[in-house]
Amino acid sequence: MSLELNSKYVKTGAWTNVDGGPVLGRTITTDTQTGNLVVAMLAVLSTLGTAHLWHLIAFAIHQIRANGRPADAMFKQQQALLRTLPTPSSVVAEALKLWWAWRKNTDRPLLRSMVLVLVAMLFTAVTVAASVFSSFVVDSGSIEVLVNSPLCGRINGTGTAWRTYITTLIANAPVYAGACYRNGSLPALCNDAFTNVNIPLTVGSTPCPFNETMCGTKNAVTVDSGLVDVGKMFGLNLAAKDRVMFRKKISCTVLPSEGSYEVFDLELIPSLVPADRFIFPGEQILALLYGPTDRTRIESYIGYLLVSNITGNPTIPLGSVWYRSPVNRVPQGWFPLESFFPLQMNDGPDGDLILKPFMQNRLMFATPTNDPLYSSHKNISSWDLGQEVTNYASDDPVKGVACTQHFQYCHARDGQDDYCTPFQGLPYHEMNKTHFPDSSSMQQAVLQLLIMSSWLHTTARVQTNQASDLEGRSTYMIPSMPDDFWKREVLGWEQEVWAAMQMAVSQYAIGPKASDPFADAYVIAPQTEGEKALCGAQKMKKSGGFVNINIFGLSFVITFSILVAIVDITLLKFLVYLTRFRRALGPRIARWTQDGVWQLQRRAYEGEGHRNWTDLESEIPLMEKGHKLKDLPIMWRPGKSPMVKQPSSFASTDSMVSQQLSISELAAEDVVDSAPVITEQRRSWFSFVRR
Repeated sequence: MSLELNSKYVKTGAWTNVDGGPVLGRTITTDTQTGNLVVAMLAVLSTLGTAHLWHLIAFAIHQIRANGRPADAMFKQQQALLRTLPTPSSVVAEALKLWWAWRKNTDRPLLRSMVLVLVAMLFTAVTVAASVFSSFVVDSGSIEVLVNSPLCGRINGTGTAWRTYITTLIANAPVYAGACYRNGSLPALCNDAFTNVNIPLTVGSTPCPFNETMCGTKNAVTVDSGLVDVGKMFGLNLAAKDRVMFRKKISCTVLPSEGSYEVFDLELIPSLVPADRFIFPGEQILALLYGPTDRTRIESYIGYLLVSNITGNPTIPLGSVWYRSPVNRVPQGWFPLESFFPLQMNDGPDGDLILKPFMQNRLMFATPTNDPLYSSHKNISSWDLGQEVTNYASDDPVKGVACTQHFQYCHARDGQDDYCTPFQGLPYHEMNKTHFPDSSSMQQAVLQLLIMSSWLHTTARVQTNQASDLEGRSTYMIPSMPDDFWKREVLGWEQEVWAAMQMAVSQYAIGPKASDPFADAYVIAPQTEGEKALCGAQKMKKSGGFVNINIFGLSFVITFSILVAIVDITLLKFLVYLTRFRRALGPRIARWTQDGVWQLQRRAYEGEGHRNWTDLESEIPLMEKGHKLKDLPIMWRPGKSPMVKQPSSFASTDSMVSQQLSISELAAEDVVDSAPVITEQRRSWFSFVRR
């Protein structure tokens, strides 16, 4: 069995997942090839954005430190390092190298270096987090998709044509319930169909709802869904104004078996002889007597003991329902005995009554079993490997379980409190709109779908049992059973009912014809605006072939990366070198320029006597055309360093100083500190020339 949505019914393009909100819920569903291209683009953009962001951070750190106060050489080298705009990894490596080199020649070199190291490492961690975030923009796993099918339609509950649909539903529901309504790891079947794997159900206890003479257990077991949000639980993409809530609760007890059945010879009742075989000698039948299913008869159920004696697995035949809702006009399928009354229904006076026959058949136990449904104390002796073995068979050939069921439907109302129906029995499968006068067209479509889905597979129709999960089933013998195992059976019935509802709700948007070629005979096409809108509101899980792209995340990554890149390029490559901009930001920008590699190179050559530089305040200083520069020596030595005769330079000492003073308008304190050095250097150079 596969419930996964066919790829041809997946809606591609933009849509809004209301669970994520109007902003974060905006989604694009597309094929995996397009998704891979988007992932590659996001990787490039996020790398680009983080690189430019680091440039701005390095610039900010440099500017904070560029206060103009005297500092040691290690500080100046760190400033030069930041000015080169290295990568975070380079900052870590170079800062540690500076610490190692200065570890014995300056104060606190490790602490001063670790500040830069920690900033770079923190940014690296943020970069990794940003990369992880960008990967979440594109979801390529088991994703939620919208159904888009031209076969959308609901079931017409009148007539008999829809029974072919029921056959498929009854076959698939127990398989899905058995696999997916349990704890622990779940198979792929459970994760590739519905947005919610299962509907949470609460098991409790309540006083028996029937006359105490019809209560075979001290208390009844209850299985209650609580008031669930239909949109969230069934994967319907409903807006808040169209919210619908739903609740179902059953209360069950095992009925007393004494005097509840009779055994007859089949030959005495020819009308009950099966049409496909003869009567076997001495063949008997049993009649369950909890009230007739027809006014002209007395039995609730007829069972054939021959079949029971040769059947190893327990049998749970189709049950019967006594409908008590005032809005249900279906003919009654069961008339309970008077001994059921008075009813003690704590959940409301109009709940339905359900009768479920149960036959244990040949199933036996290795030890006596006290569970009220599987009660087994009859000794059955047999020989196994030369030893006598005693097993225990059922105390009664047939038993009955009776339940009450209540339903409640609620919907949101504009400007008012939610409207809720009384907690009562199942309504008629064709919803009467007058029962929900304030509901919107969409809410009416959802309510109609819920009511019809509840009819398709009721608790009375469940025929599976949970005993097959116990060990030793290959020989129709169970080692032991808990005394309250019957409660697990009731829970299993309800889990199957809810699994069937999940399937029926999702099949509305897909269309029954997608799995049943004869569905035209019982499908009603959408007619109202709400029914048409509901066709495009079903969400399902889909694995492979498609990806979801979060529009907000995609827009954020693109916008942020481009914005940071523009700010970085505009600020650090253009604005910072405009005279008016530099004057507006003060001397710190001048120090950024002067810490540049070309300005540091200029100063190094000036120290070697090459003084004919121009554009000293620009990022790139210039020199007279044709002037040749040799490699810089490792250290300056009087008489060894190159000497360039520049009479004009000697004569223009004042002009050079004036050029330096023009810089002092932007960084006065730096020039004052450096001026004596330049003057002393020039005096040494003059002495060298005089020699």
